[in-house]
Amino acid sequence: MKTKRNTPLNWARERGLERKDKPGNVWPGSLISLRMEMGSSSAWPSSAWAALCGAVASGQMGWEAQSLLLLLLVLFLVDPVLGGVRALVLGTDWFAPFAGGHLSRGEIPSKSLPYTSPGSPGYRASRCLAGLLAWWREDFRPHVGTEFSSLILTLALAIMLASFLGRLVTLLTLVALALMAVVLFSHWRGTISFSLKAILELGLPWLMGHLAFGSLNWEPVAFALVYTVAYYARFVLLNGRRRAATCLLNGSQIVAVALLIIVKEPILAGIASLLLLPQLLLQPFLWRGEAEWWYVQRSQPWLMAGMLTAGLAMGIANFG
Repeated sequence: MKTKRNTPLNWARERGLERKDKPGNVWPGSLISLRMEMGSSSAWPSSAWAALCGAVASGQMGWEAQSLLLLLLVLFLVDPVLGGVRALVLGTDWFAPFAGGHLSRGEIPSKSLPYTSPGSPGYRASRCLAGLLAWWREDFRPHVGTEFSSLILTLALAIMLASFLGRLVTLLTLVALALMAVVLFSHWRGTISFSLKAILELGLPWLMGHLAFGSLNWEPVAFALVYTVAYYARFVLLNGRRRAATCLLNGSQIVAVALLIIVKEPILAGIASLLLLPQLLLQPFLWRGEAEWWYVQRSQPWLMAGMLTAGLAMGIANFG
């Protein structure tokens, strides 16, 4: 006689804990599931790298456990958390639930509440509520219900992490969330704001990394602005505007070298100049038919090294 093995799956089936929407899947026993994965894109880690450069530029980041933990919190905030909010905001069709029309055709239940005779304020309120519930049940939840729940949880996590990092970081986080709403509106209108994307993905993370460790002055703002322009030039280049992109890319890094000279770091200014040279040597290939993405992939390590060089120079100046 063959006995049935007492496996976890059989135990769940006997007690009715198996999920009905996906046969064979055992109920996990958790309210919220969190899955972390590496991005599949070959693009540079702009937000995390910018936050690291900003933290280095503060001159207050050390190698002790407290500083490293603070750095990890900043990197986690600017990359997976705020990056997750951007992905949910831009990767979800939030306007699809409004195409069903249930908001305007809700019907009063057969068992009406008192004071809901036709034409009364209670009747109109009940009709509005019925339409709202029908829209939520038949339009909103099927289209974006899961994404909406994920967005609320991710926003709560972002605010919580930012509150640990200080009031100014919290303020910048709120600014980032407001800019994401503007980007969503422009995306809905069929336009893409590359300048706002550059601010969200590089400029604000640089300042967040700096403010998590040090105080704000004109130097970190200037370098954040300079490299935001360089990052914006990347979008311009990928959009096919080669001449404008190369002018912005070269000009912004020349300004960064000039700023390094102004803060009295001539050696690191020379290193930043040398890091610009390979990018200049690669640009003639653009006019010989190479693709824009080809140039971006080969020039971005030099640009990232230039950002870190500027951060080190600022860190030395602030530490001194």
